Amino acid sequence: MKKNDSDKLFALIVYILMGFLIIFVSYNSYIHLLKKDAKDQTTQPPNSINVSPITGEVIQDVNTSYNLLKVCYNSSNITELYGINKADIVIETYNTVSNTLSYDGIFYNKHIPIQESIENISTISLDTLPYIDFIDPPDLDSHEFNENIDTIFIPFSDSISTSFIFQKGQYYHFSKNVKDVHKTSNTPLAFTNILIEFTSSSNDSINQGLLFSGGKLQRLNIEGNNIKMINNSKEINLSLLRGNTIWIKCSDKIKIITANANIES
Repeated sequence: MKKNDSDKLFALIVYILMGFLIIFVSYNSYIHLLKKDAKDQTTQPPNSINVSPITGEVIQDVNTSYNLLKVCYNSSNITELYGINKADIVIETYNTVSNTLSYDGIFYNKHIPIQESIENISTISLDTLPYIDFIDPPDLDSHEFNENIDTIFIPFSDSISTSFIFQKGQYYHFSKNVKDVHKTSNTPLAFTNILIEFTSSSNDSINQGLLFSGGKLQRLNIEGNNIKMINNSKEINLSLLRGNTIWIKCSDKIKIITANANIES
């Protein structure tokens, strides 16, 4: 009997130890899962949000093999430029010497092959572009955008001009008072933001500029790729509505004519 009692006691001790072991392993597994879940919630993997750094828009398919591209075009007819309707930023530059317009396009996460209207394609760094804060239309007033403007006319010369009409959140591009329709896509060329930089004829390092977004106006100081908005004589980061932008560079001698005022640099 004593031997049976000893065996039972030994078995009971083994069962108790096994129980403690099971509880210990389960507890550690539970703590590990909690820590992993907390880490997953606080540290999101790269591209988990998929937002373009130059338009603020959500990207459906991120392809890491596509670099940030600058496309230089060889034609001054914006409607004939391959892919210009898909550019995140269009740069329109007026050359006073030749009295011509030239165009570049900045593309993020897009494949652009060489075509007849393309002079060259180069890879650029995001650091070469301005830092941008993206806002929504209700934020325009708090960022002191003002002067409701729906028509913008830029007379580069007697024979060359660019103009825009603001409709349904977009600025439609006109050349010589004719709405520009892209020949490949057969869709109007339109932009969410218009940035105008007045290049100074003096040695000033800071150029003046204008920003049109959501049918409203904001003034800018531009020093290279460093662009600041002017709010109550204070400079704040460049803020754009989410979407594409056209960046126009022209002489500070040019007057921008709007529906309700003549705006000089």
